[in-house]
Amino acid sequence: MKNTSVSKYINSLSQEELQKEILMLLKKLPAVKEYYKMELGSVTQREQLYKKAKVEIAKRYATKSYRRPRKPRIQKINKLLTEMKKKSIFDHEMVDLYLFDLESCIKFSMEYGVITLVIQNHIDQVYKKADAIIRENKLQDMFQDRINWIEENQFLF
Repeated sequence: MKNTSVSKYINSLSQEELQKEILMLLKKLPAVKEYYKMELGSVTQREQLYKKAKVEIAKRYATKSYRRPRKPRIQKINKLLTEMKKKSIFDHEMVDLYLFDLESCIKFSMEYGVITLVIQNHIDQVYKKADAIIRENKLQDMFQDRINWIEENQFLF
């Protein structure tokens, strides 16, 4: 379906019909609900979504054995970060999530002594993304302590 046909359809609807259409989309499509939750939701609602994402990231780094630690699920973490980037409205919230992932990854590597090429590449890629957003939006002051910790510890291995 082309954008022009959608535009014509929307323009043909009355105010009440348009409201019903949006409410129907909210009920049927979870992505629309997530979008409006991020766009129109309060700070606490967005914080809950990011907190949930942080819990999911932490789960991907969790392992029970020190002798044979399970490698982190980097693909699933990348997928989660990509999904959150699509939903994200404010850049500083996304930077916070990127830095949380970096901190979790570095702590995992330090605690379990697991250093793989995949982990190193993941750290490099996520750091570049976070750094680009920080420089673009001039957020250095907001995240300086966390950046310093990451820079000090990422080169230990």
